[in-house]
Amino acid sequence: MRANGPAPNAGKKRWGPIAAVASSVSTPVFCPESFPLSLISFLSYPPAQLFLLTRNYSLTHFLVVTLVGFLFYRFYHIGCVALWGQTPGKMAAKIKVMKVDGSPATWLNALLRNSVETLLAFLALYLEMRALSLVSPATFAATDISKRLDLINTLVPEWAGGIGLATQAFVLSEFVVLFLN
Repeated sequence: MRANGPAPNAGKKRWGPIAAVASSVSTPVFCPESFPLSLISFLSYPPAQLFLLTRNYSLTHFLVVTLVGFLFYRFYHIGCVALWGQTPGKMAAKIKVMKVDGSPATWLNALLRNSVETLLAFLALYLEMRALSLVSPATFAATDISKRLDLINTLVPEWAGGIGLATQAFVLSEFVVLFLN
């Protein structure tokens, strides 16, 4: 554990990988052709932001909420597709994921389909957990609640901003595929 005091990069503004992932994935998009999907995205945005805000309560809350959030989103994107062939948003838009031969997607298919996003999210999670281990509970508690995520992000390596950029590029590529198919 790190001793109390300012972080090595204190005061330095950076774009942390977790903030980049959250900002790229959680922005609601309106598509007139798929109003139900847009409505679900719009309605899920405020609860997701509230969930993320609760993690700043304490160091333990930060750890638990971050891990639960990671596991929930992996289940949402992988588990729902493996179990039912669709996420709730896809159900509303009447879209189903299946193999080319028309058979249902398996757990392996769902995992491979979401492997890039899962890898990027896992790298961001690992780096954030590593940074979290460097902060003492006393330092976390003494930091203003609105600055606690910044405290964690200052302990994330400089090169981790590339994870956020890769996530942005991945999300953009998904939209290109969506609109060109």
